[in-house]
Amino acid sequence: MAKRNDPKRGGKGGYVGDLLPGVIDKYRLRKKMELYQLFARWPEVVGPQLVKKCQPLFINRKKLHVKVVNHAWMHQLYFFQDRIIDCFNELAGGKILITHLHFELGEIEVESQSKPDSVVTSCSSRLIGEWEKKKIKKEICRHVKDPELADILYQLRLKDRIQQLLN
Repeated sequence: MAKRNDPKRGGKGGYVGDLLPGVIDKYRLRKKMELYQLFARWPEVVGPQLVKKCQPLFINRKKLHVKVVNHAWMHQLYFFQDRIIDCFNELAGGKILITHLHFELGEIEVESQSKPDSVVTSCSSRLIGEWEKKKIKKEICRHVKDPELADILYQLRLKDRIQQLLN
């Protein structure tokens, strides 16, 4: 087995956890990770009734695109849009991330309403075996001490593995 400092392999030594902040900054993943965390808190923004009728899709040019189940709920959300914008920006630490909402009709994913990572979890349970999930979790936890960051990286790694299996 090659050593960590093996110049033939380009290794400079160290652990993945030491390199991670640089990689996150280099590939501009920090903003995506923050948005993922904000989208996971969507039920806090709209409340338990509306979370069943709408879900955030993405942000483009300070406009949050929201999927809504029908026109009636879209009309209802229109009246709450100022409150939703204020609450979302407040959860972002006071940053002005969004200034407008754009509503789109579509079906709401039932699994994502109960738990933010349940889509990944349900897909991974069918595609990835328990032993592989444990292996991924163990590998990440060995190098990353922050549990919140470790969980985010675990979810990203599962999504990546699912994409590999599907392609």
